[in-house]
Amino acid sequence: MARSLHAPLFRGRHFPDDIIILALRWYLRYSLSYRDLQELLTERGVRVDHSTLWRWIDRYGPELDRRIRPHLHPNGPNGVPTKPISALPVSGCPY
Repeated sequence: MARSLHAPLFRGRHFPDDIIILALRWYLRYSLSYRDLQELLTERGVRVDHSTLWRWIDRYGPELDRRIRPHLHPNGPNGVPTKPISALPVSGCPY
């Protein structure tokens, strides 16, 4: 039996898993529009329609969030709460 190249989450898709994950990451991290994301991928040789990107984000965005959320640190990486910017001392700042 031939082994599938797709992870179970992406089975049945026409694009490689890496492309879908990259598109999701760029969209969620940099708040791009679907058309901006389409343009970035086209510049890198991946021809995909903005409606396909919308479907990927609609389908896999919540699942990615659910899987990543337990691994995010609510405080700093060492468990120490980070100071808000307003609590940092201002030295030599004219504003």
